[in-house]
Amino acid sequence: MAITLLKGVLKKDIPTVELYIDQLQEALNIHRLSSRFIDITFKKWVQEGEAFGDCIGDKKWVTINISKMQSWEDQMKTLAHEMVHAEQFLRGDLTDTFMYKGRNFSECVYENQPWEDAFIKAVDIISSTPRTKIVEQTNSYIHAESKTKWRRYTDDLLLKAIPEKGIIQVRSESRVGVGDNGVNKKRVDDFAYRLMTERDNTN
Repeated sequence: MAITLLKGVLKKDIPTVELYIDQLQEALNIHRLSSRFIDITFKKWVQEGEAFGDCIGDKKWVTINISKMQSWEDQMKTLAHEMVHAEQFLRGDLTDTFMYKGRNFSECVYENQPWEDAFIKAVDIISSTPRTKIVEQTNSYIHAESKTKWRRYTDDLLLKAIPEKGIIQVRSESRVGVGDNGVNKKRVDDFAYRLMTERDNTN
């Protein structure tokens, strides 16, 4: 597992954050990489307030900065987002010269940079999910209908991308009934897991 250097976190929160980082490493399949370092700092400002997080590095050492000027939940979401970039650096897919898988994207706008392709992956994941179809889609919003396995009730799966924060908001809700037996939570959890672990193998 890559060695993590953690700074700027309250002492009482360190065990929780360290456990979360370990889980992210396993989800991203970088926990088997040895002699690698991930330097993570929580600070007030990142890029003079222009970003909620950033990541830079190479195959041996990655530096991640997380802004404290957001909720604790959003800090953890930003950390998860930047850990995806850490994985890309450590595997050599991404470099600090905007080279990604051997191609130069220095002139590409942020939203179209291939390492920022979480929303594109989200579309692919939803499209391949059984009993689920997209009924409305923009460049930052998805509304999909998902049929329950047994009685074929229709649930709504909603995604909203917020590029400036580097996050995707996800909500699943039932149209009818009082309880859902945990179906909506499981749908969101399954989607989040696939988004974190399924890699884009295209060049």
